[in-house]
Amino acid sequence: GWNVQAGYTYARSEYIDGEHKGQSFSTHTSPAHMAKLGTTYRLPGKWQGLTIGSSVRTQSKTYSKGDGFRIEQPAFAVVDAMARYTVNDQVTLQLNVNNLFDRNYYQTVSTNVHGSNFIGAGRNMMLTLDYRFQ
Repeated sequence: GWNVQAGYTYARSEYIDGEHKGQSFSTHTSPAHMAKLGTTYRLPGKWQGLTIGSSVRTQSKTYSKGDGFRIEQPAFAVVDAMARYTVNDQVTLQLNVNNLFDRNYYQTVSTNVHGSNFIGAGRNMMLTLDYRFQ
């Protein structure tokens, strides 16, 4: 009843020609490193209807440079958690808590004058009741 998922992304964009050759092309489009690790565990015995889980997603720093200034988002990690209870073959109840520790971060940073700095979602919860018609 134990599942583990993991993922890693490495991204680097750079100029391949011209006076900026080898320099970063877009530092705010995506971080160089992103990783996610998640796990769920279905409890045994009389608790077998209950599944608990958690995940952590992290990324390296990002920054954006523009007309003489620089905006930087340091590396950060966000933790999510879930609990799911299977009542029977038709009914499942699930609680998800995203950004469990209410981490403050920016999803994107940019020196763009049109405002491309988006704050990441604070702690939030979602309760789902799933009913399957048979």
